[in-house]
Amino acid sequence: MNYKFLTNFYTWGVKLIIFVIPFLSLYIARSMFFPYITGRNFGFRILIEIALVLWMGLIFLNKEYRPKPSILLWSLLGFIVVLGLANLFGANPYHSFWSRYERMEGYIMILHLAAYFLMASAVLKTKKDWQILFNIFIAVGLLIGLYALFQRLGYFRAIQGGQFRVDGTIGNPTYLAGYLLFILALCAMFFAAVRKKWAKYYYGAAAAFTLLIIYFTASRGPILALLIAAVLSPLLYLVFGHAKSAPPPPAGESGNPKAPMRTENRQVRIYKRIAVSLLALMIILPTAFWLLRNTAFIKNSPTFGRLASISLTEKTTRSRFMVWNMAWQGFKERPVLGWGQENYINVFAKYYNPKMYDQEPWFDRAHNSIFDWLTNAGALGLLAYLSLFAAALAMVWSVFKKSLISFSEAAVLFVTLIAYFIQNLFVFDNFNTYILFFSLLAYISNLERFTVIPAAAQKEDFNVIQKRTNISLAVAAAALILIAPIIYFANVRPIQESQSLIGALQLIAGKATPDQVLEKFKQVLSYSTFGDGEAKDQLGRLAIQLADTASIPPENKINFIKTAIEELEKQIVKYPNDLKARLFLGTLYNRTANLDLSYRDKARVHLEEALRLSPTRQTTYFAMADNHLLINDFDGALDYLQKAVDLEPSFMEAQVNLAKIAVYAGRGDIVQKVIDQIRQIAPRDTASLAMIGDVLINVQRTDLALELYKAVVELAPDNARYRANLAGLYLNQGMKDKAREEALKAAELDPANFGKQVEEFLKNLK
Repeated sequence: MNYKFLTNFYTWGVKLIIFVIPFLSLYIARSMFFPYITGRNFGFRILIEIALVLWMGLIFLNKEYRPKPSILLWSLLGFIVVLGLANLFGANPYHSFWSRYERMEGYIMILHLAAYFLMASAVLKTKKDWQILFNIFIAVGLLIGLYALFQRLGYFRAIQGGQFRVDGTIGNPTYLAGYLLFILALCAMFFAAVRKKWAKYYYGAAAAFTLLIIYFTASRGPILALLIAAVLSPLLYLVFGHAKSAPPPPAGESGNPKAPMRTENRQVRIYKRIAVSLLALMIILPTAFWLLRNTAFIKNSPTFGRLASISLTEKTTRSRFMVWNMAWQGFKERPVLGWGQENYINVFAKYYNPKMYDQEPWFDRAHNSIFDWLTNAGALGLLAYLSLFAAALAMVWSVFKKSLISFSEAAVLFVTLIAYFIQNLFVFDNFNTYILFFSLLAYISNLERFTVIPAAAQKEDFNVIQKRTNISLAVAAAALILIAPIIYFANVRPIQESQSLIGALQLIAGKATPDQVLEKFKQVLSYSTFGDGEAKDQLGRLAIQLADTASIPPENKINFIKTAIEELEKQIVKYPNDLKARLFLGTLYNRTANLDLSYRDKARVHLEEALRLSPTRQTTYFAMADNHLLINDFDGALDYLQKAVDLEPSFMEAQVNLAKIAVYAGRGDIVQKVIDQIRQIAPRDTASLAMIGDVLINVQRTDLALELYKAVVELAPDNARYRANLAGLYLNQGMKDKAREEALKAAELDPANFGKQVEEFLKNLK
């Protein structure tokens, strides 16, 4: 085969694959589980694996396409080695390698990103190659921004953003903002570099549009990073830029030799004034915003309102500090190599903060790159991760000092890396930001050696070239034989399992019978991939829902429930520290104890183990209390509920649960203690007091319920339901006048729901 043809075939094959990768951010795989995550990640993995086949042939054909040593390359290899050791010796090596559908990261993702870095830095050898790739990224970013704009206008639905926050095709407002930070940086870099007016207008408009979409995401971390970048940029110019910013005088220009110097000095002065003005503006605007944060204009804006709501007591901020502290505790337990990737969930369980009761129930990330990498790979892993930034910044500084790139390009690269790092202090990476970050790293690694591919190889001895060609074809064939089964088993089968899982869930929405859904789940699990864990989670969740569905006869549930139990038991045998599986199984055994008397004891075994894994998680204590209630062991149930309250007294659900069981157990002392605590901790919490009052009504303790509801109505006089309940309690105690008065108030407050009821009530009074 012709050497030149084969070289072009390999290089353009790899290039085309690299140029296709940016389009993956547009792909929403609606037929798969987690459609915004799985499809594009599987697509990336498959493309990289195909490209590796071509690149392996290429590097044996032409050594110019082999990786060139650099501090960035060595930093990346060090990061890969440390992370590999951390995963190997971590809490769950299998999970660390493969991850889950929800994240699609793990070691396999990092390996593919490293391969992308190696191929991009080796094959995209000219500035033009990188301009093509970065312009594709910008074009895709604009398409995603356009999609987000239509979301803002109400034409498309924002899946996670709600009514006022856009998420584009990325599927999450914060992810979208982080992705667009890179797109904005690329626009800025081209804007500074191009000379044609139309190109200036294009990149300027693209940057402005991208800024608008970032604003519509209302994502505080990326916007904060953007503001810091806006401060850094003029500072960098004032410190480093003015000496290298002015263009040289035109070639061949004659005349007064002092004229170019005067022009240059005048331009420097103008640029300095602009930089100082921008710096002053970036100080004045945030200050003015902070002073006006309580005005209606700020509060009524989705973006400004979210920015103004930042405080140490705000719900999201509180959760961040708590999950960071849990990560720190986990790091102290495993300080050198950490827990391995994808194992923060173990740390979250072990060091769970009971004050997290009002947050989402599961966190699998610390939402901070520093704490995430400390958890993933310990101190060595964090240092290895930070070395990527340090090496990139060092290389940017080096090529800038050598005048190989302009100040504007150096400044954009520097500020982008800093902004990206800052925004990652509040969130974690995903495919869309990872691919841009590694693209930037590969570009930076090439800044010193942009060249045209030499043609000298054609002059070599024919036999040498032919031998190299044959070796190249053999290597490519061997790589294909090796990688083809990897593509199938690591990608195709998990894709099929993901699609089958979606099919099973769709059957439920289509009102299929439990046996029909079960057959689909058996098909899902037959693929036996890393997706089994999430499939079994869904199976357990559905089994619990089915157990609680009274409208379905027990004989129609039994097969589904028993299969779910079998699969969850297998999961626990394989991964005994899987807290979620333990809780699913313990809860399922509790709910189905009427089907098999042994289930109660089996539930207790798993729930006790869950308490060992996560001793401060209140919901496990609730499940243990339920287990004791199966045999009417009120004392045992009250003991566990009291422990849940003691973990965090401000958790009103725990307080109410304790009071409810205390009512049924006839423990008025505990009931009164709970009521007193609620009034002390949350004086305006009428809902919790009303729930206790409703239980008192159910057990005919109307005297106590009356006193409680009088206090509730005093706190919430405009609540019609509370008034109606109080009317009934007054009637029960023979106080007809007061009953009539409260009933009329209820009808007045909510005639639609209580008008007819009150009419009947008043007739009965007569």
